[in-house]
Formats: sequence, structure tokens, C-alpha cells
Amino acid sequence: MNKSATRALLGLSLLVTALLAWFAPDEAELVSPSKNQRNVSMAPIGTPKATARSANASLDLPIDRDELSNKTSSKLFGIHSWTKVVVPPKKLPAPVVVPVAPPPPSAPAMPYVYLGRYTEGDTKLIILSRGNRVITAKEGDILDKQYLIERIDASTAQLKYLPLGIPQTLATGGSQ
Repeated sequence: MNKSATRALLGLSLLVTALLAWFAPDEAELVSPSKNQRNVSMAPIGTPKATARSANASLDLPIDRDELSNKTSSKLFGIHSWTKVVVPPKKLPAPVVVPVAPPPPSAPAMPYVYLGRYTEGDTKLIILSRGNRVITAKEGDILDKQYLIERIDASTAQLKYLPLGIPQTLATGGSQ
């Protein structure tokens, strides 16, 4: 097909489409039945007219177009309230809170490091370090106003953390 024939065919189809759109029926004529069609009964052939009317009544078809438009317009533009639709949530009971006992207090980590031990007569002494300090202590001494040396054994030293009264053990090495 050449260009002029294609253009003529497109122009003709445009003209036909415009004519069909111009002479097409309105939407209202397609949706609503005409007044003559409203009176036609929906009842099967051979049933009395009273039954046919009751059949139409049970279908609850709108009788008048104006009545139908009034019903819809009052619903569309009337006062609406969301409170009628939304139901407030039910209040849940407050959760039961069971108090949990705090853990018992504990002494801090042992701040002393064992360096050695020796004996002077009947007195057992241990050498400890804390940071860059070297401390020599015997049973009954109080270190830094927090630790009491209760007992020095061959392999351990028993100390008591004085603020809480909690005993602690410091390993001192082998047996003697």
C-alpha cells in the first residue's frame, strides 16, 4: 500500500469513529430501563398480575429515577461521622509487675597480686603489689582501709572485704 492509500484509510476510519461517537446512545439510556419497560412484569407467563406485582416488589427495584438520585445524593453529601464506625479499643488490664530482687552485693575483684612470702620467727608475711606499690603484710593487717588479712596458709591467703564483710581468697602458690 502506498502512503496516499494509507492516509485515506486512516482518515476514513477516523470519520467512522467520530460518527459512531456522535450517534451513540447516552449512558443513562443504557443503564436505566425506559418507562415502558418498567411496567413489564418479571413473572413467568401464565401467572396472575397480583403475583407479578409481588415479584417486582420483592426485587425492590427503584421506581423513579429522581427518587434514586435523591437517595444517593443524601448519602454522598450528608453528614458523616467516623465515630459511628470506629469502635474505641478495649482497655487492656495493666500488666502485673512482679518485683525482682536485686542480686546480692559482691566484693570487687581482688586488686592485689601475690609476689611472695616469708617467715620472721613465728610470723608469716606475704608480699603483695597493687599497681606500682609493693606491700608487706601479716595476719590482722588492714590494707587500704578495705581488706583485712584474716589468715595466711601455705597455699592461700584469706582476706575480708570490710565494707561488705565478704571473705575473699588469694592464691599464694605451692605448699610449705
